[in-house]
Amino acid sequence: MITATVQAAQGRQPARQEQRKEVNHVHPYFISQLASERRREMLAQAEQQRLVRRLVILARASRRAERAERRMRRAMRRAVRLRSELER
Repeated sequence: MITATVQAAQGRQPARQEQRKEVNHVHPYFISQLASERRREMLAQAEQQRLVRRLVILARASRRAERAERRMRRAMRRAVRLRSELER
């Protein structure tokens, strides 16, 4: 329900007094405009959520790669240490 303000300029009533009138009919053009705006907002929000999900996935993959790299360095140091022990 949409309310519209109507100036009460009848008879002896002061012009500054206002009455609220309920409007039950809205032109289809305005309804379609509201629907289009809502759709744009929802699409923008969905795009924002997609970007956030991509960033989360990228951060997770980056952490996994860093862990794998640390494990590889650890394994290389261990291999060097074991080889040096064998040569003694």
